Amino acid sequence: MEQTKIEALLEKSEGLLQEGKFYEYEQKVKLLSHRFKINGKTQELTELLLGAALKVLNFKQSAIGAELLKLALDALKSIQNFDTVKGEYKARIVSILKQIEYSTGKTALASQLIKEFYLYDNEICTLIAKEAQANKEYPIAQGFFTFSDDMPSIFAFLKEWVATAPGEEDYFIARFVLIKLSVNKGLQGKVIKTFFKKQFDTPIIHFVDFLIESIELNSEKAFRLLIEKYDLLFERDQLLYKLVRRIAAIYFNIAEEKPTNILSGFLSSLLG
Repeated sequence: MEQTKIEALLEKSEGLLQEGKFYEYEQKVKLLSHRFKINGKTQELTELLLGAALKVLNFKQSAIGAELLKLALDALKSIQNFDTVKGEYKARIVSILKQIEYSTGKTALASQLIKEFYLYDNEICTLIAKEAQANKEYPIAQGFFTFSDDMPSIFAFLKEWVATAPGEEDYFIARFVLIKLSVNKGLQGKVIKTFFKKQFDTPIIHFVDFLIESIELNSEKAFRLLIEKYDLLFERDQLLYKLVRRIAAIYFNIAEEKPTNILSGFLSSLLG
């Protein structure tokens, strides 16, 4: 079915939107979708659902828009040449995502997108991270900023977040730098550490400083000595130790211990 025919189908149903019958519109779209699905017309199905999501969002029906986008993503994955065509849909998908109000449903959609469609895409990660920050959901913002390359926004986020935790600011910064290192974004981690180093002249920041230096020198010996010297830090925060073990595996090929619940749970929770 051509794109113009899809548009014609949506226009026929637009009267329901004009009348405020949003539930009825959603159900009609789903009925049409079912017909496409049983006939194996996955590309037409994807086009229909994306078009319908965009139209309903023009009427500020965010929840319905999110549901239709989710169905569109499921349809897109079913297209035979999915890996080839998914890039053609990205701009439209991101445009729809931007119009959906911030919610747990939206973060779940974004998480699915960067895990299954557009691997840790900077644009999507930065978009959701900023929205999470604006809604004071800092751990979620941290998760998406982990994979963002927008350094000015990351600095602004960290300044705002650490202000909510007097006495723990240096640990917040240290954790985030280690997280960056653990996902192979070492240069960003160094820039963050350098930015906050003068503000937080504490043992944990010194540890991060020396850790980055050992990585740059590719010195496993220096790394091991550092861990021994600062072992008391890990008694306060076991997550730091787990992140350091992960970093050791990445940068020094030191076998990582079997992930414990604290680490595997944390990493998986970064993006939901």
